[in-house]
Amino acid sequence: MKIGQAIATLGPLGYLPYIPGTAASVFGLIISWCLNNFLPREIVFWVIVFLIFLGMVSANIAEKNFKIKDDPRIVIDELAGMLIASYSLKHWIWLILAFGLFRFLDIKKILGIKQIQKLPGGLGIVADDLLAAIYTVLIIRLLYYGKFISVAY
Repeated sequence: MKIGQAIATLGPLGYLPYIPGTAASVFGLIISWCLNNFLPREIVFWVIVFLIFLGMVSANIAEKNFKIKDDPRIVIDELAGMLIASYSLKHWIWLILAFGLFRFLDIKKILGIKQIQKLPGGLGIVADDLLAAIYTVLIIRLLYYGKFISVAY
């Protein structure tokens, strides 16, 4: 297996039957909890930026290898999206909410997410997950600052 393809599929996660995107998102949730609880926010930010660019490059390579537009085996975009959706969240309630919102938005592809996915190559593969993650962050901030949920981040 080529290294770009292995990165894009997160090794075996992309090959899981039926749930590769959800499995990668769960992996992202676990990684996010660890990063958010043990590293400074600034370092987590740069890890995410690096992962976004790594995701675009590796997804582009994998898409060419698979010869399928946005192949479901490419799941590094879900990892990057989940890290953004849960950036700076430490409490499990917020993490689970971020996971649910992110997966809902990523699967339903509403609010322009479907359109941005049409961008070419790795950019399109990653961009829709980034937009779903941004919407997730906005919704969580609204819930927190609107005092709809009173648990601290």
